[in-house]
Amino acid sequence: MNMTNFYWFTPQWVKDFFKPKNKTKLVITAYKEGSSWYFNKPPITWKESLMFPEALDEIAKGANKIKLTISSKPMEGAHKMWWFQSDPCWMESNIYYWQDHEIWLCPWNQWWFGEVHENLWFAAEAV
Repeated sequence: MNMTNFYWFTPQWVKDFFKPKNKTKLVITAYKEGSSWYFNKPPITWKESLMFPEALDEIAKGANKIKLTISSKPMEGAHKMWWFQSDPCWMESNIYYWQDHEIWLCPWNQWWFGEVHENLWFAAEAV
């Protein structure tokens, strides 16, 4: 069962109890296998797919493993993404743009930050 399925089958009171409070940053290690990018962040023990491989290829600049920081507040040296729309098929998901890349973020992102932000910032470094 991947994280998305776990999210949907979890009772609302459990989601509310474990919901992070006042989180402004999410830091994950992303790694490339073949042409796809994945991450796992405790307590996740499985690999979760990242849905914007072309953008990550450009961000990683040839590295196969990066530390990716996503923030709801501006960070020095970070790239800015802007909100485009909610996913028409999965309304809790959101589509952002960075340069000419579409970046799809699952509902977990909204859960982590507590709301949909007009802009998110990200920074990456090879590890």
